[in-house]
Amino acid sequence: MKRLLILVLLLTVVFTRQCSAKPLDPTIVDIDAGWLFHADYDQFNQSKIGDLIKQQMSLLGIDSHLTNFSDKFAFHPLEDVNSVTIYGQGEDKSKAVAFVYANFEKQVLLDLLENDSTHEIIEYKKQKIHKFKNKKRADDEGKITFVLLNTNNIILSTGLDAVKTAADNQNANGNNVANTELLNLLKNNSSPAIIQLAGINIAENLSPKNNSIVLKQTDTLSITIGERNEMFYIDSNIKAYDSQTAIDIENMMRGFISLGLLAYEKHPQLTKIAQATQLIRKDKTINIYFEAEPEFILLMSTEAWKKKMATECMD
Repeated sequence: MKRLLILVLLLTVVFTRQCSAKPLDPTIVDIDAGWLFHADYDQFNQSKIGDLIKQQMSLLGIDSHLTNFSDKFAFHPLEDVNSVTIYGQGEDKSKAVAFVYANFEKQVLLDLLENDSTHEIIEYKKQKIHKFKNKKRADDEGKITFVLLNTNNIILSTGLDAVKTAADNQNANGNNVANTELLNLLKNNSSPAIIQLAGINIAENLSPKNNSIVLKQTDTLSITIGERNEMFYIDSNIKAYDSQTAIDIENMMRGFISLGLLAYEKHPQLTKIAQATQLIRKDKTINIYFEAEPEFILLMSTEAWKKKMATECMD
């Protein structure tokens, strides 16, 4: 289906121009979810970093690609998307589910699906789940993707059972059991957030291939990204399994900050990040808070984007 739904997901994580954003709906988060991501696009629109990013998009030539996408699919990844919520269990992609809330023409998407040679319809409790192979290239074998088109949202996953469970939770209208342990991690920050991320039982759910020293010692994790008083901030909390492990993580983090402070001549941006980072430990929980001007964040993001594009062109 020309990667339509996957592109929607990727392109809507941090950008939007729609003002009617939908806040996190806790009733759609499955009781068995171990991690959760939510983007509040209303806060993005009200932020200074949001304005700067939208201005930069035109200079980088991104907006023209999105316009071409919209012309082809009658669905603009920026202007027509309201919010996105993603949850899952560990690193198993088949258990991850994305809810994309948007204003879209359902029939257009149905026509695109039906014209795909790999398309199948799976009947489930008066609803139709669409199955197709998402291909990056014409010669690509593709990944099986399951999609449920509702009136105001798109549910998608690479796992059929995950989509069925998501449909059941949504149709329960709040009568399903809430995932309070996961959701409570997002209630500690009083400031409005653009992006929120939370996870429980982190170390237990890591794959053997994951080499992150910090995550291998982490019980719960929460990250909030937003803007207050026109300053961009990242507020994160890492809870270790015991106090000694928390002390070890704290010392490692302080070591990274010290290295950043010493790197001024070669990496002044890294030094600024280190200077703007505060670290506080309380028993088993380490709070890491970073704050900087939105212009600085945009500069770093733009440089990273250009380097990525240059690398891809060389490849």
